[in-house]
Formats: sequence, C-alpha cells, structure tokens
Amino acid sequence: MPNSLDGQTVVITGGGRGYGEFMAKAIAAKGARLVLAARTRGECARVAAEIAAAGGQARAVACDVAVEAQVKALMQSALDAFGRIDVLINNGAHPGSVADAGAIPIDDWDMTFDANVRGAYLCIREALPAMRARKSGHIVNVTSSTARPGYGHVRSIPYTVSKFAVDGLTYVLAVKLKADGVRVNAFSPGFAETRFISNAPPGYLKGREMQTPDHVMEPIVHMLTADIDSGTVFEALDWLKSRGLYEKYRFFHD
Repeated sequence: MPNSLDGQTVVITGGGRGYGEFMAKAIAAKGARLVLAARTRGECARVAAEIAAAGGQARAVACDVAVEAQVKALMQSALDAFGRIDVLINNGAHPGSVADAGAIPIDDWDMTFDANVRGAYLCIREALPAMRARKSGHIVNVTSSTARPGYGHVRSIPYTVSKFAVDGLTYVLAVKLKADGVRVNAFSPGFAETRFISNAPPGYLKGREMQTPDHVMEPIVHMLTADIDSGTVFEALDWLKSRGLYEKYRFFHD
C-alpha cells in the first residue's frame, strides 16, 4: 500500500468537471500522473491543461465508459503514456431519470446502468491486467450517500439502485482480487451542487445541507494513501468531520 502518490498513474473517469475535476487536481498536486476521461474530451482537456500549468502531468481521452472498445483504448492510452496503471477511479456516471416510479423510461434506466455499473466493470476489467502483472493496484468506485438504507432524499430511482449495485461490485471484487494484490474500495463523496444534479425536481435542493464540490480533495488523497481495508466504503463527510474540516465546505441551499 503506497503512502505516497508521487509517480503513480491514476485513471479517472468523469474527470472533466465536478468531483472528477477536483479529485484530479488534488491527486496531481501529490505528484501523480493523471489520465482523465469523459465522453466530452474538451472538458478533460481543460482540466489536464490546468494540471500541466501547475507543474503536473495529465492527458485527456474521450471515452464513453459503456462502450467496450473505447474503454480498451482508454486503458491502452494510459499504458502508452505512462507504462502502468496504479489507480482507477470510476467516477463517470449518469444521473438517471427523476420520473415517478411508475413512469421511468426504460431507455433511461438502461442508460443509467450502462454508465454506472457496466461502465465501472468495463473499466475495471481493462485495467486489471496491468495491475495483476505488478501484483499491485487500487480500484475506487464512486458511490453515493443515497445508496444507504433509510436515506430519505432519493432524487433518481435508477441512479440510487445503480449505486447499490456499485457497492455490491466493490464488496465482491475486494474478495475476488485480494490474492492479486489489488485493493477495491468505494468512495462516498457526500452531496454537492454540481451540474450532475441539474435535473433535480423543483424544490429538491431548497434548504438542503450541502458541500462545495472541492470538499472531495482532501478525503480522496487520504483514502488513496492510507491503510484502509479492501472492501471498505470510505465516507468523505465522516472523514471531514473527524478532522474538523466539515464546516469549511458546508452550506445550506437557498
């Protein structure tokens, strides 16, 4: 388990904005080399350019994580550029329909699961050979606080259900990949106002306690460098509270 990200190669899907952008910048600041992927390359290219301007190394790749050939090309691009894949962060996701339970378009349901579950698995599958060859690697699946029994603010049914599946994928692969030296965790960032939730129903955000999206920066670096058991769901907000940092990022939506 590395206690430093210096020289590590980190692939982040959904790396062009929101949580992905802030995670990428925090990780790059610790000396890691970044490969950022999103369906829209321009967003990732902007983040990569900002990382480079700050003295880091990053490249941008257009990739729809639900398309097998594009995921293969993404991982090959990382290997061609940096010769290894140390960390994969499955952050790319589809927000899902906010329709009533009896009116969710099945195409939206399928699209959400294609991005959030199929996409995560495809990225894992294609990154695994490089990790297994080195008997070392870390897979991080971004989950959601909405995928917790009893959570009372479900915005999208397919999104929430898909994140339960992501947690299941994390637990199962932690067991299956232990002998390969590959650690698997889920990262639950909390709730921030980003473009990802722009389809929220009217009034959904009003009065809600939220965080600014940069709140993920310190927790993700800690999770990647600390000795956290494989299979663990890392709760970013709990970590911030334990460090006295929670109020730094908290606000209430008007």
